[in-house]
Amino acid sequence: MNQIKIGKFIASCRKEKNMTQRQLADILEISDKTISKWECGKGLPEVQFMIPLCNLLGINVNELLSGEKSPANEYQQKAEENMMTLVKENKYVQTYKPLIGWIVSFVLIALFFGFGWNSLGNAQILSKIVIIVVMTFIDVLFTIILKGNTCTG
Repeated sequence: MNQIKIGKFIASCRKEKNMTQRQLADILEISDKTISKWECGKGLPEVQFMIPLCNLLGINVNELLSGEKSPANEYQQKAEENMMTLVKENKYVQTYKPLIGWIVSFVLIALFFGFGWNSLGNAQILSKIVIIVVMTFIDVLFTIILKGNTCTG
């Protein structure tokens, strides 16, 4: 999915309806910053907002995910393209998320034993706890990145 193209399309459709980001956000009961993130290509609408957003903008979900209006005779083709893109993105996440988990686990173990298990002092224990917390944060960050950059309001 081309988030920038989709964002520009959302902005264009909103402007065609003579709506501000604030007005659209108020109707969807989200923040105008969320609308801005979508329109800047920094995220996509959450699933629960797609149909209400499409209804307000006078488009369908397929057009939203394509980032362009499509003639009725191209609807099936665009729908299939969007479905294949979603499947590919899902396979990517399923493929690389476990790999990153293993890498982070290996690094944690290596760092833990690298500090010298036999000569643990208070400073070393604290440093190990800090490293574990930092590595856990990195793991969570990678998980978020691989799942996609979505915004909610």
